[in-house]
Amino acid sequence: MLNDISADIRALASQMVTKNDLQTLSDDLHAAIRFEVAALRSEIKAHGGRLQTLEETVRETAERAGTNTTATTRQGYMLLALRRQTEDLDNRSSRSNISVRGLPEPSTEEDVEATLKALFREILGADMPDTLTFDRAHRANRPRLADSTPRDVICCLHNYKHSPLWRFHGADMALFQDLSLLTLDAHRALRPITSLLRERNIPYKWGFPSALLARHQNEWVPLRWPEESPGFLRCMGLPPTEIAD
Repeated sequence: MLNDISADIRALASQMVTKNDLQTLSDDLHAAIRFEVAALRSEIKAHGGRLQTLEETVRETAERAGTNTTATTRQGYMLLALRRQTEDLDNRSSRSNISVRGLPEPSTEEDVEATLKALFREILGADMPDTLTFDRAHRANRPRLADSTPRDVICCLHNYKHSPLWRFHGADMALFQDLSLLTLDAHRALRPITSLLRERNIPYKWGFPSALLARHQNEWVPLRWPEESPGFLRCMGLPPTEIAD
C-alpha cells in the first residue's frame, strides 16, 4: 500500500509545474508582450505620421483660406469700384437726358415728341423757343406695369434745369435727371438713412459717383461706401441703421 501511495505522489509530482516550466512560460509571456508592444509602437508611429500630415494639411489650408479671404475682400472692393466707375460713365453719358414721369401712356401708338412739345409749351409759356429740337425722345425701355403706371419718357434737351411738379392734362408731371439703374439702386438702398435725415431736417444731396452728402456744421459729410455708414450715422447724430450693400 505504501508503494502505491509513493507511486501516486511521484505521479503528482511529475505533473507539477517546475521552475523550468515557469521560466519558459515567463519567457513566452515576455516575448508576446514585446511583440505586442512593438506592434503598438509601430501603429502609434504610423498614426503619428498621419497626424503630422493632417496638421500640416490643416495649417496649409488655413493659410490658403486666409489668402483667399484677403483676395476675395480685395476683389470685392475692386468690383464695387468698377461698378461705381461704370455707374459714373453711364450717368455722364446720359447727363443731358430728362426723365419725364407721370405722362399718361396711350394704348395706341403715340407721337412722343409732339406730346413733349405740348408739355414744355405749357411749362415754359412765353419762354418757349420757336424751335424745340429733341436729340432723342422715347418711353423707358421696359415692359408696361400691370397697374397701368405709365413708363417714364426719356428725352434729351439742351440747357435743361430741374423744375418742380406741374399739372398737364389732369396728370401730375415731374422732371428728373436720367440716372442709371445702378445709381437708382444705390439711392433706394440708402432710403432708410435719407428718411432719417428728412425727419431731422438735415439737408442732404447726391454726389457722383454714388455718394450721399449731408450737411453737418457747415460742411458736407460724404457717405460713399457701405462700411462708412456707422461713422456717418454717428456724425449726423442718427441711430444705427442697416442698409443693403
